[in-house]
Amino acid sequence: MTAGLVLLEGRAAGAARERHAPVFVVGSPRSGTTFLGQSLASLPGFVDGGELPDFKPMLPDLIGRSPRTIAGALRHAVRDALGGDMQRGRLVVHAPELSFVAHVLKRVEPGTLVVHIVRDGRDVASSLVRDGWLSAATSELDVNGWALGSAPRFWTEQSRRREFSEVSDARRAAWAWRRYVSAALDLAAPGRDSVLVRYESLCSDSAFFGEALAATAGCDPAGLSHALSGAHAGSVGRYERELTSSDLADVEAEAGALLTRLGYLGGAAAEPRSGTRLPEPW
Repeated sequence: MTAGLVLLEGRAAGAARERHAPVFVVGSPRSGTTFLGQSLASLPGFVDGGELPDFKPMLPDLIGRSPRTIAGALRHAVRDALGGDMQRGRLVVHAPELSFVAHVLKRVEPGTLVVHIVRDGRDVASSLVRDGWLSAATSELDVNGWALGSAPRFWTEQSRRREFSEVSDARRAAWAWRRYVSAALDLAAPGRDSVLVRYESLCSDSAFFGEALAATAGCDPAGLSHALSGAHAGSVGRYERELTSSDLADVEAEAGALLTRLGYLGGAAAEPRSGTRLPEPW
């Protein structure tokens, strides 16, 4: 079991990468996707595409369509976000929901980079419970027209939709983390131009990860390391302060298998100092 930043397949530094190829940052909500995406987008040669607000509402209807159809719609959205000028720079999209179409992301343009950031699901659940995104007390719609609160989402398993509305807020939060993370892990095609970053390792050694990720993304390592130095190490382990014992039991009941697979339960994960192939069972 390894942690940190892992190249799904070793590759040379990104200097020769096509300058217009987008970067997609995926992972569960509250895992650092926005922070990492904005850090990359702050550098010369990159453009912040946010969550592709014109594309995101289409996503639930696209899931299940052919990879060619999904990739085509996403390619169109990327080009629109750049105003049709692909030479403006590399668009950085940090949209957790793209985890559910991770298998098509590298089809969008040659040289597309996919970065999957993973954070301890217990900390993610703690943050989601506090934010109220999945709270039974919430009954609003978000900017995409999607129901908030305890309503089943497009990623809720069909056979468990009723259960989703009946469980605790903490369990729903763990459910979200499990679905987003497992989708990105299972759908992202291994190979070059795919990177896994562990949020906790990013917080503990932003300089190392800035240099390593910069080599893959083809950007200034000092600039990226500086941008990443803003990662909040104080948020690591927050679940110990914020989740009740009952909440934690619900989180582990829903997502314990994935927490164990990722090394968050059942022992500490090692910290590699270089890119390697992901080991089994990834």
